[in-house]
Amino acid sequence: MSKSMEISNDIRQGPLHTLSLLSSMLRIDEPARADVIDALRRLSDGDPNGEILREARAGQRRQLGELISKAYVTIPFEKFSGVKKAKRIEERAPQIVNLTRLIDGRIKNDERVKMNGLALVYSDKPDTAVIVMEHEEGSEYDLKSVLDGASARGGSIAPYFTAFMPVTFTDYNLRRGNISGWAEAVFVDCSNDTSSTEVKMSVLDAWVSDFLVKEKPTKKIYAADITDQVNSQIAKSGIREGHALVATRHTTHSIITHRLEQFDSLKDTLLALAPGDIEYMHNKTAGDNNGRYHLMAEFLGAFVLHRVRGGRLDIGGNTVLSVDLDDQKPRDRGVVVAVF
Repeated sequence: MSKSMEISNDIRQGPLHTLSLLSSMLRIDEPARADVIDALRRLSDGDPNGEILREARAGQRRQLGELISKAYVTIPFEKFSGVKKAKRIEERAPQIVNLTRLIDGRIKNDERVKMNGLALVYSDKPDTAVIVMEHEEGSEYDLKSVLDGASARGGSIAPYFTAFMPVTFTDYNLRRGNISGWAEAVFVDCSNDTSSTEVKMSVLDAWVSDFLVKEKPTKKIYAADITDQVNSQIAKSGIREGHALVATRHTTHSIITHRLEQFDSLKDTLLALAPGDIEYMHNKTAGDNNGRYHLMAEFLGAFVLHRVRGGRLDIGGNTVLSVDLDDQKPRDRGVVVAVF
C-alpha cells in the first residue's frame, strides 16, 4: 500500500466519518480552494478511481440500514425541489437547505418522539448528503463554489459524503446535543437533476450524556485519549451490547479513532492540507482568524460510531481521541455520548 493511501485511510478512518472531504473546503477563497483540491487528489493517488470512498459509502449505507431497523419512528420531511438543470456540470446550481429548524421542530412537536434520543438524518438520492457546517455569512456561497469546482474536475461527488448524519437531543432540545453553537445541519443536493428529494429522520431510543475535556495545555494542535471517559459514560448507561456515538459540540474540535502514538503523522498531513500562509474566507467573514482549524476539523470529522460489547467500546487496540485544533480560543470542549 502506498503512503498516500495510508494517509487517505487515516483521514477517512472510522465507521462514520462526519463530512465530505469536499465540504471541508467550504470556507476558503478561490486560489486556496484549488490548492486544497489538488492536495486531496495527491492524497488519493493510491485510490485513483475513488474505490475506497465508494466502498466506505456503501458500508455506511449498510450500517444505516442496520440502525434504521432499531428506530421506533421514521419521520419524512417535506420534499425539496431538485437543482436547476444544466447542460454542463460546472453550471449547475446546488440546492442547499438548512435543516436545523425542521429537525428541532419534529423533535419538539411530534408526539411519537421521546424526550431523549438519537436521530439519523439521511436521503436515499445519489449525490446528496446531510452535513454539518458552521452557519456564518459567506459559507453557503463557498460551499457551492467548492462543490462546483470539485465536480468540474471530474466525477461524482457522492462518494465523498457520509451516507447519514446522527443528531442527539436531550429534554426535546436539539441544542443540548451535538448540534450546538454555530453548527447547523444542512442538506446538500448537487445531483444536477430536477427531481425532488425526500429527507428522512429515523429516531432511536438512546441514553445521552456528555462530559468536558479540559482545556489543552498548549496552543498547538493537541490530541488527548478519552477512551476511558467514553467507557465510563457507557458504564453509566447500563447498556452492555449495542452502539455508542461519540461527538463534539465544536467546529474546531474533532473526535477520531486512532492510535495516540501515531497522531503526529496525521497532524503533519493536516498542517499540509490547511497551511497558515493562505487566505481563508472564514477569517474575513467571522473575523476570528481560525479558518484553517475549521478546515482541519472537517477533514477529521466531528463524531465516531462504534459497537459496544461487554459494556465497553469494541475498537481493538485503537483509542478515541479528542483533537483540539484551535490556537485562537483554547477552552474546555464538550463531548456528547449516545449509547443505544
